[in-house]
Amino acid sequence: KSELAEEIFRETLNKKDHWNQWRGNIEKITEECQESVRMLRAYFPPTEVDPFQASLMEIATNIAMAYHEGGPPPSTLTIFLSRLRERFGRKQYESLPALHAHISRAERQAILALAEALHMPASSSPKST
Repeated sequence: KSELAEEIFRETLNKKDHWNQWRGNIEKITEECQESVRMLRAYFPPTEVDPFQASLMEIATNIAMAYHEGGPPPSTLTIFLSRLRERFGRKQYESLPALHAHISRAERQAILALAEALHMPASSSPKST
């Protein structure tokens, strides 16, 4: 992660008492994420913004995976191998699509909408089945 991403996440945690206020207008999340990234790109280089953008996708995917709606949860080994592949240069989404098999269709569509709003390549979001 970039220093920018770390600072944004640190500040978000510091404002935990505001989280309930942020729950409204959930249908605007993709638009708000897109606008946030656009504003960040006006002031920071891609080396700072790109990791933040990837972190947004990772957070969205991890939240969807936490509910295990589309099937059994992935095994610890599956998750470990996915993280190893990601670390050594292959996107977890490309190398291990089975990891996302339990994400519901609605969640998958929401993640794809976020990827599209952030102009992320299709490989940066879970594969559809």
